[in-house]
Amino acid sequence: MNHLCRSDRSVGGRFQAGLTLIEVLAAVLVLGVIVALGGPSFAVFVQNTRVESRTSAVLQVVNQARAEATAQRRPVSVCGSLNGLACSNDAAAWSTRVISFVDCNGNGTLDAPVAAPACSDRLLFDIENGSPGVTTAVNGFNNNRFGFNTQGFLLNPTTGTIRFCDGRGATAARAWVMSATGRLTAATDTNNPADGVVNDHATNNIACP
Repeated sequence: MNHLCRSDRSVGGRFQAGLTLIEVLAAVLVLGVIVALGGPSFAVFVQNTRVESRTSAVLQVVNQARAEATAQRRPVSVCGSLNGLACSNDAAAWSTRVISFVDCNGNGTLDAPVAAPACSDRLLFDIENGSPGVTTAVNGFNNNRFGFNTQGFLLNPTTGTIRFCDGRGATAARAWVMSATGRLTAATDTNNPADGVVNDHATNNIACP
């Protein structure tokens, strides 16, 4: 009588499934192909998520600052900071943290409290950069900061840009463009023909370090 060959082994009257060397090698090969194909896509997904997270966080601070200015009937300023206690003139400070504060005299400086003031500067929001590899910077604003008056308009009417970059350079950059009224809109590629890089408030391509 002919017997069929099996790769299963009988142990104690029960069959125990097993894999041949060829099957193991085939499985490893398939897994390698999947990883090779999916790896770059996943890396890009992570990078995009970090940029979007940072973009959303800064946008939230700016929008809340504008809302606080109208709600409290006090000027509110936004700036980059190295320590969360004072503004920095360095545009790169925006990559460390961003703060907003009640700015009673509208001078763009978080002044120390004074005795029995009618209005005293105070910190409202302080966010650190929680997106590794993402840099934030501004341009177009005096001393790299801006503030809102009690109507929600810019204290010093101008236009400017807040931009976000990572190691991929300008083609992956994101930005917000601020109008003289204090309204932010997402930057787009306004070049004709389009070159894949969004443009700032002066219609120049966003530049990444």
